[in-house]
Amino acid sequence: MFHERGFWVPDLAGEAAFYRSGQHEYLQQPFLLKKVVFLIDKVGLLFILKDGRRFMLWRDSVDEAMYRHLIVWLKREL
Repeated sequence: MFHERGFWVPDLAGEAAFYRSGQHEYLQQPFLLKKVVFLIDKVGLLFILKDGRRFMLWRDSVDEAMYRHLIVWLKREL
């Protein structure tokens, strides 16, 4: 039920690349970001794509220094 209504968000698992051009890649597939939700950054980041898909990047799934760098970069570039 929860999944059908969109409460569960899939993990951002695998290789992702973020570029200044705005054309990013996830698992070697291009995507465009609509929004990143930083309100929950103590736990993770919620990525909302322009095509409506959502992915969650959990803080403990990434090296701490890389996670902090990504937050700073995303806030500056978006």
